[in-house]
This record gives sequence, C-alpha cells and structure tokens, in this order.
Amino acid sequence: MIYQRRKSDLKTDKSEAHLEWPTIARQKEKRAVLLEKSRRGIAVFDTDLRLIDCNSSYGDAHDLPPSLMREGAEFVQILNHMVETGDLPGNDADGYVTKHLNFAKSGNIETIFETLPDGRVMSVGFIPVETGGCIVTQDDVSNIFAVKDEIEHAGFYDRRTSLPNKRILLKCIDEAYMQSWDEESFALLVVKATNFEALRNRMEEDSAHLLVKHIGDRVRDCIRQGDLPAKLEGAEFAVLQQSVCQPHDAEALAKRLINVLNQPYMIDGMPILVEFAMGVALPNHDDDSEETLIKNARDAADVAAKQTGCRYAFTNLGDLALSA
Repeated sequence: MIYQRRKSDLKTDKSEAHLEWPTIARQKEKRAVLLEKSRRGIAVFDTDLRLIDCNSSYGDAHDLPPSLMREGAEFVQILNHMVETGDLPGNDADGYVTKHLNFAKSGNIETIFETLPDGRVMSVGFIPVETGGCIVTQDDVSNIFAVKDEIEHAGFYDRRTSLPNKRILLKCIDEAYMQSWDEESFALLVVKATNFEALRNRMEEDSAHLLVKHIGDRVRDCIRQGDLPAKLEGAEFAVLQQSVCQPHDAEALAKRLINVLNQPYMIDGMPILVEFAMGVALPNHDDDSEETLIKNARDAADVAAKQTGCRYAFTNLGDLALSA
C-alpha cells in the first residue's frame, strides 16, 4: 500500500514555536469564549500575579479601566485601583491589598465575603492553578445576603412593627442578669391593650394591624436610648429598662408610657381610643429566670387591668436598691 505524504509534512523550515502557535491561539480563543460565557467575574494570573486573561464581568465588578484588563497587568495594580477609587470594604487600605495578595499566593482555595461601600456583597474566590498562578473570581451575592438578612430579621423581629420579638427580649434579659448589680438594676415593663380584642372585632384586619404598628411606634419613641422595646403577642409589648436605681425610675417610665399610649390613634380617618394596663417586674437575682420575669410582669399587668385610676402595678420590690 502506498501512502501519499502531505505537502506540509515535507516542510521542515518551521520553528517549534511557529508549529505550536495554532494550538496556543486556539487555547486562547477557547479560554476567551469560556470566560465571556460566565456571569462570574474571572481573572487568570500567572506565577508573578500578572494578568493572563479576564472577562468583562471581572472588570465591571470594580469598574476597571482597559489598561488593567490587558495581559500583563499586575494584580497589585488592580488592588491599588480599588483602593484609590474607594471600592473596598472598610478603611484599612494596606491590609486589604496585603490580604488579597496573600490569598492569591497561598496555593489554597479560599473564599471571602466583602461588603463594598455601595452596599454590594461580593464573594471573592482564590483558586490555585497546578502550573502556577491563581484564578480570582468575583460574584455579586447581594441578593443572597438580602434574603438571608430578611430570614434572620423575620426570626428575631416582628414583621409589622419591626420591633425585636420575644427571642431577642429573652436574650437581653439573660444578659442583664449577668451584669453586676451593686448600684443599679433593671426592670421589665409589659404593656397590654386591654380593649384590643373588642376593637379588632369592629375593624378591618389591615386597620387592626395598622393600630398595632402605631402602638409599637409610640412605645419605641417613648423610651430612652439603651432601653429595649419588644413586641410580644397580639397588642402586647414589653420594655426592658436599663440603669434602674430605685422603683420610681420604673414608675416614671410607666407613667410616661400610659400618658403617651392613651392618646387617640387616627385609623382610617377616625380617632380610636385604646385602653392600656401595665405590669412592672423587678428582678430577683437569686432565682428568677427570663420566662419567670416576663410572667411576673404579665401577671402584674392583669392586676392593673382590674384597677381604676392608675393602670400599672409592680411585682417583686424586694431586691431593688433603694435610695433616700
């Protein structure tokens, strides 16, 4: 059998680099196509952390100029551009550059999350290459973090009033018990709208929800900075009052709350009068639990609801420091 040789096989004057060039060109072309197909920002760096290639998404992530997206641009130059434009998390510019360079040189797969000044949350990945160098990725994960924050908010805050819920209240009461009580203590006030059920039966559901929101706004606006408002059940609220040195500190807050909350609420253009009762629980630091303190304040509010005139009642005055 006779084989016919191709004319190209007879040519021997091509250098090795020239023979290799079509393969390199095809690799670059293939890499460019793959990079541009990815929505993720991707940059490939060599062993000296000089840019080999990147896609437009990588440049868009930090608004890089064309000069920093060309082959040969140094990673440190790209980082310095981010510093100069203020497109970095925090104020530690030197630490930011050093951290990213160390990750790129580490030879380990790393992922970090950074919140930029414009509010975006970026996932930055560092992937080592077997032949040397590093691939740096940029992903905008702001939407994922927004959902995460929304889920966490729903777990710890009331959806309609945006006030902390009972989970946060219990945690803060526990922290209050852990503090030193040589000169001051704390108090827990529970506020109940005693005629809310009757009002809700006569109102549209949205109007009832709006009323609860307005009550929560007044509770929040009435307390001092450092005190914690919380939403419990229905139209029931709580205030964890800090820095209480004597009973009349808590009593003063109770009176202020009653006066503010008893003012009419405008709902659907109509004034609505809401009646309130309040219980004030002062801690017994020997054996009270968080749940016990809340129960005591609720019980005191039930007592106050049956009274005429003053609509608040105290429980457990024994352990509170008194002054002349």
